[in-house]
Amino acid sequence: MTVRRIGLYGGTFDPIHVGHVHMALSLREQCALESVRLIPCATPVHRTAPGASAEQRCAMVERAIRGVDGLELDRRELAREGGSYTIDTVREIRDEYGAASSVQWYLLVGMDAFAKLLSWREWRALLDEVVLVLAPRAGAQLSPILLRELARRQTRARAPQSGQIVRLEMPLIDISATAQRSRLAQQLPCPLLHCDVAKYAQAIY
Repeated sequence: MTVRRIGLYGGTFDPIHVGHVHMALSLREQCALESVRLIPCATPVHRTAPGASAEQRCAMVERAIRGVDGLELDRRELAREGGSYTIDTVREIRDEYGAASSVQWYLLVGMDAFAKLLSWREWRALLDEVVLVLAPRAGAQLSPILLRELARRQTRARAPQSGQIVRLEMPLIDISATAQRSRLAQQLPCPLLHCDVAKYAQAIY
């Protein structure tokens, strides 16, 4: 039976910038995935509320990936009430395909987010249900618990399994969504945003 490989990439995308798209494409290429789903977080539970609404952030993701092969917008978190928890999203997607489906799910997480994993709901269960793909981010300091998990789970296997961790090989991209919001608020050019995203975002921030 052929195993399908599908990527999941959640975030606030407030706004989505070229770094986000580059990471999604790097994930698809390096892990040989058929597609990557970008999932805007409706109600973040680990950070302050986004500057744009969930609908507006979905609209920006749509504009940023329009015509990009293999990248898809997944709006499912907008349909759920309460906080947006990654474990709930992963389980919902897996349930849609059924327990017997031959899909391997790859979850893309920045190293800075991984450093805060102990505060995530059911974080160990989440690690067991996906292949976790770590993208490089500067300044991330891991706790002893996460260092042990990383040492135990990390693999260089070409076909990793759920419960394993792989690293995304790509240059460090230091692009801040906060800085992009500031430039938009000052009506400054935003070359790190897709032109359609920048035009749409000018009326938001």
